[in-house]
Amino acid sequence: MESNKHDRLFLEILKEQRSIVTFLDSVFGFLYRCTDFFQHQNDSSGKVGFPGGVANGVVQKLFQRYENQIHYEKQAAILGN
Repeated sequence: MESNKHDRLFLEILKEQRSIVTFLDSVFGFLYRCTDFFQHQNDSSGKVGFPGGVANGVVQKLFQRYENQIHYEKQAAILGN
């Protein structure tokens, strides 16, 4: 996955929002208005939303991924790598 593909667009949005909190609020607001990210599956078809707790798990997993990344980068800097 190309992690920096949309950096310029995200930076423009972040400049407009002026804070990380309002930027994240915009991201989650977009997901709420324009996707089924917050919808819970009502039937076994699995075509809309996620099973309960899955969306939250996705967010937590991605947050943890980047939190771990900064930890590893700090460790590498300390060790001179």
